[in-house]
Amino acid sequence: MSLILENLEVELERLQTKLRDGIAQTDRSQERALLETSAEVLGGLRKAFSHCQLGSEQAWINS
Repeated sequence: MSLILENLEVELERLQTKLRDGIAQTDRSQERALLETSAEVLGGLRKAFSHCQLGSEQAWINS
């Protein structure tokens, strides 16, 4: 994986953790839902980065 993708994956993980940490800091259910949903979306992006690195999806395999 290129350095830029590795750096972005680290930043996505950092932001995902920050979002999840924020859930405990609010009493508003709408904010908790938004933070959790955002963290889940970033988790999906991190998974896509991982699949790209591993070449485990057909779309990432060089032809």
